Amino acid sequence: MISEVGQGQFVLAASFEGNFKSLFVKGVQREGIVQRGQPKLLQSPVAKSEQTRVIVVGDGDFILDRFSAGTQNVEFATLLVEWLVGESILPPIQKRDVTPRQLPTLNESTRSFVKYFNFIAPPIFVVIAGVFRMMLKSVRRRKHQNIF
Repeated sequence: MISEVGQGQFVLAASFEGNFKSLFVKGVQREGIVQRGQPKLLQSPVAKSEQTRVIVVGDGDFILDRFSAGTQNVEFATLLVEWLVGESILPPIQKRDVTPRQLPTLNESTRSFVKYFNFIAPPIFVVIAGVFRMMLKSVRRRKHQNIF
């Protein structure tokens, strides 16, 4: 039976839309909440919600896309948010393209230059900074010797 686990279709998210009854309409007694020696009943100010949209997702990490190179999960999350806030709010907001952008292809000589520049330039900059600092120290040492 273990071979069947992980196979098939699974529900990732479920959406609910409508008016929902409040759990607290009749009053719910909560332990530890006492008012004037009597247990306090928590009651809801409304018996039913306004038109409401709710989405329940199986795992909040689905948005990270750690296991796939695509952007389908991010696109799915964007569509969930759009559905939750309603279409009437979003038209002024322009949709972004979430497709991955590729770097332009470079010719071989440019690629070689960038490769060697990134390999050689950082140590050279460190050496130049060290020489500059050494020169500043020697100038300060000479000034200090002249004072005393």
